[in-house]
Amino acid sequence: MSPFASTSTCPEHAELSRCGRLAERSAGDAKHKVVHVRAGRLELEGPRGVWAILPTHMVFIPAGRPYEIRTDDGTEVTVVHLDAPMTPWHHDGCWAAGTSPLAREMVDYALRWPRDRDRDDPVAGSFFRTFGLLCADWFSRQRILWLPTGQSPGIRAAIRHVIAHVDDGSLEGAASAAKLSPRTLRRHFREDTGMTWRQFVREARMMQAMEMLATGRHRISDVAMAVGFSSFGAFTQAFSACVGRTPSDFARSQRGGPVSA
Repeated sequence: MSPFASTSTCPEHAELSRCGRLAERSAGDAKHKVVHVRAGRLELEGPRGVWAILPTHMVFIPAGRPYEIRTDDGTEVTVVHLDAPMTPWHHDGCWAAGTSPLAREMVDYALRWPRDRDRDDPVAGSFFRTFGLLCADWFSRQRILWLPTGQSPGIRAAIRHVIAHVDDGSLEGAASAAKLSPRTLRRHFREDTGMTWRQFVREARMMQAMEMLATGRHRISDVAMAVGFSSFGAFTQAFSACVGRTPSDFARSQRGGPVSA
């Protein structure tokens, strides 16, 4: 059985999977799940957007939520399955987060209880209830590592244009790609995605910056220019406000070593 799938009859449990490259789709599972990416990269697509989950990050997928998961070669994940009635979830859809030291310790500790565990184990029951309650604290930063996919052809074309030209991110260029006027695109974009145009461009830039920094192959100043910032200071300020840590701290967390500015 897939490590991402769950049933209503199995108890709360956790699984470690060296899944490599795969593509898997679900109409919605019986349990909530927390997917922690230990290595590689996981792309999660939901009804309204796509998350790019990097190492040291995790994503919460609510029970019953349709999703598609795609992973790269070398991807390794831990999946924690949680009973929906015992785990309150007050957000709409999936949310991603950086993995705090406590969250990482608890994800690893959850592996002591596999799918075939004794469902009457009182320690397991207490542990998974605590784990579920802590998710409200861990997943508190909206839209991190998320971009909308767009519902209409014009909006999807505009999104593709910005992702391909994130260093520019101009409304005019995207409007031309969408075959709309800039004013119409700005209005329709918010109606379609729930984001303003400025919010979307910022998120697209930050997502690409995070992915570039995670590889360890780019200087921070080069990343700043690649995603449309002419000032190193402006990039650092924008990145810190969005991600909650500086670019150098983020890069260090991905590789565990020093990083060049």
